[in-house]
Amino acid sequence: MADRDLFFDTRQAAEYLARSVSCLEYWRFEGLGPRYYRIGAGRGRIRYKKSDLDAYISKGQTDPWRQKP
Repeated sequence: MADRDLFFDTRQAAEYLARSVSCLEYWRFEGLGPRYYRIGAGRGRIRYKKSDLDAYISKGQTDPWRQKP
C-alpha cells in the first residue's frame, strides 16, 4: 500500500494534524475539517486518508474558522 493511501483513525489523524481528538470530532459535527470516511455498518468507524490530511494541510486549512463564509 502506498504511503499516501494509509488510513488513520481519529486519534492518529489528530496527532498528525497537531490537534485534539475532540477538535476533529467537533469539525466532523460542524461539517468542517478534512475529508473522512465512515467504514462499516451503522455508525461505522471513522478513518482519515493520509493524502486527504496532507491536502488539508497544504491548503493551509488548519483553522476551521477559515472555511466558513
